[in-house]
Amino acid sequence: MSETAFIAEHPSTRAVIDRVREAEYRTPAPHRTAGAVDSRLICMSPRDPSEGFGE
Repeated sequence: MSETAFIAEHPSTRAVIDRVREAEYRTPAPHRTAGAVDSRLICMSPRDPSEGFGE
């Protein structure tokens, strides 16, 4: 089994929440996740690479 990740940048967490609540996003959702063992949205904030990177 291979692992795949997709990273997207959005203007804010609110923008992501608003997007996933839209009908045009939700309607095909079963098709997006049908072939996935696991599907998650994980919100993170960007960091400067020097802030503990590799420690």
